[in-house]
Amino acid sequence: MNNNFLRLLGMLVIRCSERPRYITELFGAMMNKRISILIVIACLMGSSVAHADCDASSCSNVTLTVLYIDDNNAYIQTSGNQSNLSCTQTGTLLTVPGTSPNFKLIYATLLSAKLQNLPVSTIRLNPSITTCTVAYVILR
Repeated sequence: MNNNFLRLLGMLVIRCSERPRYITELFGAMMNKRISILIVIACLMGSSVAHADCDASSCSNVTLTVLYIDDNNAYIQTSGNQSNLSCTQTGTLLTVPGTSPNFKLIYATLLSAKLQNLPVSTIRLNPSITTCTVAYVILR
């Protein structure tokens, strides 16, 4: 049973690797069970890494590079590729309108993320407005 377990782990390692020959030569028939488990865990963790980017109506897993506020609104810029957004930006900034009923909550969430250098899971834009106006944000 121990050999079957090692063969199964070896097959998983080979599937995760871009260099299967290197892995099989490195571990061969004497594959250590602990190392095998660590490699499998590393493969699984690597596949769940989220990348920062923006699509037509939202930005995901981004950090805030700019958080700017004036008399009426707050403005943000993210680490995502905001040129993918289908709305019109204020320069390179997304707008959080001061007239929004959730302005204080959205601003507090964004300020918290900026101060702690946390990624924002989702910045969703309002699809019914042509300018890039933030509808809600999600931190995880």
